[in-house]
Amino acid sequence: MNWRLLILGVGFSCMLLMRLIETPNFLVLAQTIFQLSLTQKSSIPLSESNLCKLAKINTVRILDGEFWGSGILIQNRGTVYYILTNRHVLKGNKKSYPIQVFDGNNYQTYEANVSKIFSKNSSAENDLDLAILQFNSPLISYQTAEIEQWRQGQKVLAAGFPMTPNPPHKRGNIFCTSLADVSLQLKAPMKQGYQLGYYLEVQNGMSGGPLFNEQGKVVGINGKGRPAIFVNRNLYLYRDGTQVPEPLEVLKSSSWAIPIQTIVNHRDLQFLSLKRDGNSVTSIPLPTTIKTPVVLGTQASNENIQKLAAQITVKIIRPSLSDSIKFSGTGVIIAKKHGGIYYVLTNSNVVFTQDYYEVGTYNQLDTKQYPAKIISNRPDLKLALLQFSSSINYQVPFIRYSYNPNTLTPESSIYIIGATILGKTIQLNITPSKLTKVVNSQNEAKLMYNNFINLSSGIILDESGNLIGIHSSTGDVIPLNDFLKMVPPEVLMSN
Repeated sequence: MNWRLLILGVGFSCMLLMRLIETPNFLVLAQTIFQLSLTQKSSIPLSESNLCKLAKINTVRILDGEFWGSGILIQNRGTVYYILTNRHVLKGNKKSYPIQVFDGNNYQTYEANVSKIFSKNSSAENDLDLAILQFNSPLISYQTAEIEQWRQGQKVLAAGFPMTPNPPHKRGNIFCTSLADVSLQLKAPMKQGYQLGYYLEVQNGMSGGPLFNEQGKVVGINGKGRPAIFVNRNLYLYRDGTQVPEPLEVLKSSSWAIPIQTIVNHRDLQFLSLKRDGNSVTSIPLPTTIKTPVVLGTQASNENIQKLAAQITVKIIRPSLSDSIKFSGTGVIIAKKHGGIYYVLTNSNVVFTQDYYEVGTYNQLDTKQYPAKIISNRPDLKLALLQFSSSINYQVPFIRYSYNPNTLTPESSIYIIGATILGKTIQLNITPSKLTKVVNSQNEAKLMYNNFINLSSGIILDESGNLIGIHSSTGDVIPLNDFLKMVPPEVLMSN
């Protein structure tokens, strides 16, 4: 070997690399190469074995007594996870269902709240065999599924938790079919949204589970297996009631899924934060905050806390009260949607009767009051949610849904914010305090502070101005983990 030539070659290569790095376009070139490598990696077909390993991570079991169905971890917002499943899986018409999620070693059990069920008797567009559950996992992070629109020629694999005790799979374990061709893609969805047909055996218990393409992306939701008896064309109708013209033999030999593009296109499912990118559909990680206040990330001064409190808190007025002030309590703006729609969280005792309410800020320069609608009132959680509309751009605070023991501990500084009545004036009070107890586990989240403030309602901020809870008249904090049990997921997606 000619070592002299080798050394010269290495030296020349290093000089060339240094010159490239100095050029303005080098980083752009490097990023392009990196993105291309990711694209190539994501397009590599997976083996059936690896697809099933992925299914075990992305698929959850939804329990209902002795029966169960399947669901997909479709998205998360911080510690809150959303499960997409079939409407018919939730047979019990309950507010919540136990679910089991694989953490990499074992199945963890949570109580998942029903967030959305599409009505079977609604309009054709809304007649989808879909439902959404949500649960909170402050201690364990889970991997959510990636989604993509099915493309012509792609094979598919179905997964779920079948109820049959017969081999080749054990009762209650995740089961994956083999890869197979899509037999039909109808020109339009049938009733309940089904449009993709495939020659795979989807069994009882697998409804609501994922339909994967060869790259491990979810392209549809399983839900309609092959009919065993009474097969006729009335089982296969488009949303307008007309019969699907394809041969009945092909229709009845296929299992069916709701394609991912039907889910993405529905206006009530936009909170899943999915976007269209050419012919594909990909998931976007949700923001970790609803909106960032000006004081976030630093130890806020008392002056900044006062300014923030005046922006995010509202007084709730009940005009039917006999006194001249009509004051019912204090709430906090927790989310904003397009069109100037705001959501306010408060104590349930503030709006304990179905009545007409108005809200207005404590900002002395803003005297406007707006009609408020009660969206949800949960005395069991001591929380209520209101909605109002305004063209004014009000501040939305940063919200902590779980508490990091390293940053929020006993002796942590907090601010208790609420209102008192002085004569005919409603005055916003800000009282510094310290925490005395912090409990944060899978089943409990609780904060307590060391001095009792005589307020029937109010909010609690940490020293950086982050909202950590709602003031309780018993002298502790109603944690925001409880708030997640009552709020529709689309409310959390601040726009």
